[in-house]
Amino acid sequence: MSKPKFIAPENYQTKSQRYDELLAEGIELIQKFSGNQWTDYNFHDPGITFLEQICFAITDLGYKSNFPVEDILFIGQDKFDLEKHNLLFPPHTILPSNPITSNDLRKLI
Repeated sequence: MSKPKFIAPENYQTKSQRYDELLAEGIELIQKFSGNQWTDYNFHDPGITFLEQICFAITDLGYKSNFPVEDILFIGQDKFDLEKHNLLFPPHTILPSNPITSNDLRKLI
């Protein structure tokens, strides 16, 4: 009989995607480097709240870093218009080939 196949929770997430581990490591580092200056590590402390926000941002970036670039830069719709749904500026908008300033015009002549 073959063993059942499953995905172990530890194996499919990178360290940057595990919020609880990031928070625990952050609190551990705060305790290590703050010494006796900072003694309140409870959730109501503004420093811990700030650490939670940083850990959430890192977790979000770790999650989104696994997406294909096409999914991040384009909005997927059935009626796709590159001009409207592209999150980047089109080349003809940001790379004009015509002189813009009087200095550009002088260089052209």
